[in-house]
Amino acid sequence: MKGQFEKYVNLIRDVAWKTAKKYNLDYDDMESQGYFIYVMALESYDVTKSSFSTYLYIQLQGRLNDYALKTRKINEKEDGVVYELDEDEYKLDPLLLSCESKNYDLQNKFIRLAKKKLDADSYKVFEFLIGFEWMKDRRKKPTITDVMRKFKVNRNYASVLWNNCRNFWKNFA
Repeated sequence: MKGQFEKYVNLIRDVAWKTAKKYNLDYDDMESQGYFIYVMALESYDVTKSSFSTYLYIQLQGRLNDYALKTRKINEKEDGVVYELDEDEYKLDPLLLSCESKNYDLQNKFIRLAKKKLDADSYKVFEFLIGFEWMKDRRKKPTITDVMRKFKVNRNYASVLWNNCRNFWKNFA
């Protein structure tokens, strides 16, 4: 099998092209992954089971599809479909740290001040955050995605509401 790469390069490129097109991903990335799969197939091929071209085709189909699904999921996360603060950012956010460390009565003076200083939507998000409603979904920390889902708003508006709460907390807590 070794030394016959040229014989299989078109098969690799064809499957990579179709996969990249199907998932709207970068072809060069898929092609590189296809070459890697070829090398793995060389090492794991069993001559008694099937022809190498059949084995390679099956490996390419399955592994490139798996790779494409993982890549697409990562890309969606980066594009803001799922937006969470990373651990370092979370550790530095005074709003979240304070919300975690204290138990608030929603009738106290500070809460009434929040109601006066924040607009109505921001105040609802504020209540959501300090009321730990996000924990009902077994979340470790609240996220902008939680705000998007709870209040049925887009990411940009959820970020504005989140930042309004953060700024209030920094200025008045």
